Amino acid sequence: MAAFGGAVGVLILGTIVTDGTYGSRMAWLVGVVLPLLLLSAGSAGWVRRGSLRRRRAPVAEVSSPRWVQSAARSLFVVSATLFAIPVALALALLLVYAVLIAAHAIVH
Repeated sequence: MAAFGGAVGVLILGTIVTDGTYGSRMAWLVGVVLPLLLLSAGSAGWVRRGSLRRRRAPVAEVSSPRWVQSAARSLFVVSATLFAIPVALALALLLVYAVLIAAHAIVH
């Protein structure tokens, strides 16, 4: 949760609200926000997988509460979605650029 909170805070303060240039905003996004989102998604997935393994374990072991599993699942989904948005936009821009280059090569 701390990594996700840090990622959202840096996303808001470092990339959206700041009056910095495009390069500084991208540096904050790529250098800080995306690794923190990966860290939070990975740790949430790790917690969720651990709780699923413990549920299948013998009765003597204690499994994590249902709210922990639900919070881990929600954190994983939100972190992965926030990570995927800029990646999908970058891939879409690269695809448009590739189509423009291909169209230019065909025409000329």
